[in-house]
Amino acid sequence: MKKKIKNKNGFLSGIIFLSLAIVSFILLMENYSNMVFVKTIKNSLLSIFCLILGVSELYKSLVILPSEDEQINDEREKMISLKAKNSAFKITLGFCITVCIVLAIAIKITNYTDFIGVFIGIFIVSTIMFLSVIGAYFYHDKHN
Repeated sequence: MKKKIKNKNGFLSGIIFLSLAIVSFILLMENYSNMVFVKTIKNSLLSIFCLILGVSELYKSLVILPSEDEQINDEREKMISLKAKNSAFKITLGFCITVCIVLAIAIKITNYTDFIGVFIGIFIVSTIMFLSVIGAYFYHDKHN
């Protein structure tokens, strides 16, 4: 399968950075014994930076963009995932609140104080869930 170059400037800059990294590595290996430690570290980091930048530029220029149908399916899958997470959150929150109410009634009726620790733990989880919903609402309201 032939890859089509989507971004010719990015491809060219990727080739240039890769060639710079290769030349820098070669020069680094040739002059390794004559170099000072700090200069060796600096040249090594520069070579690694050029290598990473070159590979990322090449990858970006060769990547195939998804078609419109694939984008629609991807958005649909994201929406389904979001709805599933939302309904799971609602079910979990309802379960925690139900367990808190049942435990509060059980503590009141039986005067068995060992339920108090479980009640406090589940109550804290429910409170965190409520606060996370409120915090997420304000965050997304401000940023969207």
